[in-house]
Amino acid sequence: MDKKKNYFINQEDAAKRLIEELENVNFYNTVILSISTDAQSLAQSVAEYFDLPLEHLFLDPILAPENPECTVALVSELMDVVINENLLQSFGISTDYIYEKAQEHYEKNIIPLVRYMRKGEKISSFVNKNILIVDESVETGFSIELAIKTCVNNGCKSASVATPVLSKDIENYLLKICDCVYKVISPDYFVSTNYYYKDLQTQRKDLLLRENYLV
Repeated sequence: MDKKKNYFINQEDAAKRLIEELENVNFYNTVILSISTDAQSLAQSVAEYFDLPLEHLFLDPILAPENPECTVALVSELMDVVINENLLQSFGISTDYIYEKAQEHYEKNIIPLVRYMRKGEKISSFVNKNILIVDESVETGFSIELAIKTCVNNGCKSASVATPVLSKDIENYLLKICDCVYKVISPDYFVSTNYYYKDLQTQRKDLLLRENYLV
């Protein structure tokens, strides 16, 4: 029997265990960054416990034109893009297509969301900040990679990742592109996010509007 199955009771339990792993971290000049609506309660728990500012970075997937279930790239609200080069070659998609779609997704999907969630205000500056990206799990590292790239490209002092669960392979990969990775468990092979939570509740985007979370 896999002892890591249902390792966390729920998001509250995962937050408590992750906070325990972060107790000895120096959080001087740190901003907590959420990148998915499902992880916002976890990110907020970390931010509130350590009395740190919290921001949310909006991302949008770019899908393969002939396979709407396959994400081939991601774009952030600061117009940074990451591309799965292997999938691009497999589907015969050009990088020009990706960047055209990135601009389209930014204008049609991300800008309206920013207007609604932040009343049009831009995300806080990352310049000279230590950014801790918090997510409820890291399956492929694709979204985290984009978040790291966005933080670095926008002048952060450091970019680190905190998550209750990620595989050892993904952890080793992320350590090549970020400063630190904090986790509760790191299985050899990642099954799915639901596998590690006994009761995983899906969050709603409107929770981003809760007090002290987004302006």
